[in-house]
Amino acid sequence: SFLGRTPGKQCMHSNFSDLWLKVAGAEVHAQTNFPNEYRALDACRAAFENPFVGLALRSIETDVVPCPYHEEWVSGPKTDARAAAEYFVP
Repeated sequence: SFLGRTPGKQCMHSNFSDLWLKVAGAEVHAQTNFPNEYRALDACRAAFENPFVGLALRSIETDVVPCPYHEEWVSGPKTDARAAAEYFVP
């Protein structure tokens, strides 16, 4: 597994690409880059291991954060996909 994919869920990167292709068309889609920077915990921890920085790392962890927009859609007043999209995109 890789970042952007949660257990048993769809991959956000494939979803971005598929949706953008539908919206923008093949030519624009081919010229588009969605930049992301993901760091492993070791890379995030590295700055704190430099004694000259003077920082102390007390804890570090990763977790899956639920999407608040999805949560609102499945539990909120607008559970119909079209109504939710019209509510979300003014």
